[in-house]
Amino acid sequence: MLAMPAAQSPASDAVWHPLLEALPSAAYVCDRDGRIVAWNQLAEQLWQQDPVDEATNFWTGPCQVLSATGFPMPSTECWAARAVFFGEACRGQLVTLSLRDGSCREVLAQANPLRGNSGPIAGSQNGSARAGAAELITGVLCTLTDLGAVPRTGEPWNDEPWLEHEQRFTRFMQHLPGLAWIKDTKGRYAFVNDAAAQAFQHSREEIIGRTDDELFPPATAAMFRENDRQALTATTRLETIETLQQSDGLHHSLVSKFVIPGVDGKPAWVAGMAIDITERLEASKTMALIKDELAAQLTDLGRLHDMSVNLSSTLEMRPTLLAMLQTAILFEGTDRGVVWLFDEETNCLRVGASLGFPEEFIRSFDLIAPGSGACGECLRTRERVIVEDMEDSPLFDEHRHLAREAGFRGVHSTPLLTRGGKFIGVLSIHFVAPHVPTPREMHLVDLCTRQAVDYIENAQLYAQLREADRRKDEFLAMLAHELRNPLAPLSNSLHTLRLCEELSPAAHHVREIMERQVQHMVRLVDDLLEVSRITRGKIVLRKEPVELLTALGSAVEASRPLIEAARHQLHIDLPGYPLCVEGDAVRLSQVITNLLNNAAKYTEEGGQIWLAARREGDSAIISVRDAGLGISAEMLPKIFDMFSQVDRTTRRAQGGLGIGLTLAKSLVQMHGGTIEATSAGVGQGSEFLVRLPLALRSLPVIHSPSVVSNELREALPRRRILVIDDTRAAVYTMGRLLETMGQHVRTASSGKEALLHVEREPFDVIISDIGMPEMDGYELAAKLRKHPKACHVVLVALTGYGQDSDKLQAREAGFDYHLVKPASFDALRDLLAALPV
Repeated sequence: MLAMPAAQSPASDAVWHPLLEALPSAAYVCDRDGRIVAWNQLAEQLWQQDPVDEATNFWTGPCQVLSATGFPMPSTECWAARAVFFGEACRGQLVTLSLRDGSCREVLAQANPLRGNSGPIAGSQNGSARAGAAELITGVLCTLTDLGAVPRTGEPWNDEPWLEHEQRFTRFMQHLPGLAWIKDTKGRYAFVNDAAAQAFQHSREEIIGRTDDELFPPATAAMFRENDRQALTATTRLETIETLQQSDGLHHSLVSKFVIPGVDGKPAWVAGMAIDITERLEASKTMALIKDELAAQLTDLGRLHDMSVNLSSTLEMRPTLLAMLQTAILFEGTDRGVVWLFDEETNCLRVGASLGFPEEFIRSFDLIAPGSGACGECLRTRERVIVEDMEDSPLFDEHRHLAREAGFRGVHSTPLLTRGGKFIGVLSIHFVAPHVPTPREMHLVDLCTRQAVDYIENAQLYAQLREADRRKDEFLAMLAHELRNPLAPLSNSLHTLRLCEELSPAAHHVREIMERQVQHMVRLVDDLLEVSRITRGKIVLRKEPVELLTALGSAVEASRPLIEAARHQLHIDLPGYPLCVEGDAVRLSQVITNLLNNAAKYTEEGGQIWLAARREGDSAIISVRDAGLGISAEMLPKIFDMFSQVDRTTRRAQGGLGIGLTLAKSLVQMHGGTIEATSAGVGQGSEFLVRLPLALRSLPVIHSPSVVSNELREALPRRRILVIDDTRAAVYTMGRLLETMGQHVRTASSGKEALLHVEREPFDVIISDIGMPEMDGYELAAKLRKHPKACHVVLVALTGYGQDSDKLQAREAGFDYHLVKPASFDALRDLLAALPV
């Protein structure tokens, strides 16, 4: 019978019923979204159920579909979807249906797109069909021709990397110049290319899912199984020769088998590649020679590949030279060699790296002049030098005794030349006996040196950059030292003048000017050193929960002398709620201080500066805006560059070194945030916006001056607080301190006593020590979080453990905040002020 969804009209039933039931195969119709809207009785019998479930009536029906390779097929790659997406008929796709009763049926799936008025299916509005075909295709008619039952081979394969790369992998394997196949660990074929299928004298469909025992004679199958077993247990690929009887006679193949690990790292597949060498193996001797030659070439290519991997993993000179040297001496069949680097200042060679020679021998060669020894002759001629036996070579007249002590006779020296022809050194390979390298050896050494020279050149450039960076750091350190030497007595003298009561008003004014300028110079020196430390990666943030309002308050206090000296008006707009981030309070304050100082410097006297903060989504936004000189459109993209200077004309003397914004940007990025500058142009002022990610369930640990407003300082909301500490003096003093802040306080000397207090009365905040006997703070926090009367209370850990791991452990135990002993008055007050009322 023909089943139709309720949403289809009677007209639809009249159209499709005779058509589908007349077909000799299982058939069904999908709309453009893949929903099955009609099917015949044969389809219902094949599926063993109606496709009425919304979760299963999509593209392929209610059965799991396996591709010809045995892998689960994504529904968007099936016959029906491809017909809709590409507007082309699918003439035949061989797949396996995994049915409800556990059996599998092999079917040939076909699909034909329906266009125009060929059916009752309404077009999709989601644009799933490809452009062009979408206007015409209204659905797809699919048929499933049952080819018979196939054995179930175990759990369905579902290796995601295979699913993602199957098509590209198949195209690659089909174009290999030989046979290629993949088996699972039970010996079942998962993939064969066309060449392998032809050699095995079976179709790909006949091979997939079957074992060697099912495809080949017993002796051949046993040989294949044994080689597979050896490949699975080997640490490297297995290379062997396998024979196979084909229609035109016995064929011999050079086979390489290797293991492909699964997601868990354990062997999951055995892959094989083979080249037919029957014509070359007229005799066993010829077969052995070809095998050895191919193996040697594979080994040589592997060595070059390994060297390339090693070279690409470092910019250091010595590891680079050693990687090249190790590969070269393996090619030449020896165990000793030297890489000489060219010194342009002396026009000589010096040792860069060596292998196989004692240190005293290497130390005897400081510099090698042109023409001295094989390497010196290579330096002179810039060409390869081969000395079969140093005993007979005039090149070794000067160094023959050293060569005898080092124990070598033959030498092969190759110049190291860059792509541009620049000479950078010599590679010398040494032999214990007289030796002339073969053409193959010289070719391999040339390949080795050409590949390595680029990396050697990069390592030289890297060394030069590091040396320049080191000298820069030394210069900055020396500059700071030399600048601070005169600043110290100046500062001390000004402090002495401050204590003098006999200064005239004019002298008092001069002293204030001098103090401001000395402070300005100290800030410049500090900025220089901070930037140097950041560029060298020497600054490590001490991250902890930070209330941004605290950092802003510290920044305002630090910048106030400069702002007041210029008679600016500072407008502060801070929210009435906390803004907590995970960061370094000192460094965040430093960022805002730099921005406020920058605004003060480049705003005319008596100008306006605005500092504001707000929450925006999961971020905290800090704005520093001024009505100053502004920034030109050309300069705006460069404003954060090192030593960048906006043209300040008459204000240039206040410009500093141009590193304050660079420092601010680096520190913000280290906190996972961003900073940007905007300006309408010169004379239009500027604004700097800092965006920082907000912390989740974190508490401010406050060590600096309070960030909260004066209004909050004057009157804290009265809260019910329970303090727990097993040290009587600690719990007593903490209770008294909180009472002076106007809080209602209860104390307990153990976790057990604290739980009794919680049963008797409610609390808003519980402050607990961690290291207590019987029940520590972590255990107590876990119990409180489950207690119906305390599950929503604010938990504060007060402890002497202050490492990052301790704070994380406290947070995981259920604490909201973490304070390190001894907690200051300001820290406690600011914490309470930050809590919601």
